[in-house]
Amino acid sequence: MLTGSTFGRAMAAVFGVAAASFLLNFIAGLWEPARQFRFLGLMEYYRPAIIIRDGALPVRDMAVLSAWGLICWIVGLQITKTRSVCTM
Repeated sequence: MLTGSTFGRAMAAVFGVAAASFLLNFIAGLWEPARQFRFLGLMEYYRPAIIIRDGALPVRDMAVLSAWGLICWIVGLQITKTRSVCTM
């Protein structure tokens, strides 16, 4: 069972990654030097309007998002594995 502080830290981490991704995507649209780092943002690979408009299946984008998801699951597994159950 997650305690309040553990749950809060997990929510803050997820929100921080999402907010940083939105910010990077926004800044890259306005500032030319930031465009070279656009690939680091998750919002670069999730574009539902383009999918609906073109009707194409973006396999490359889906692969990148799946790889990010797998990496996050592995990191979460490693953190959970090394955490003592008695301290929860």
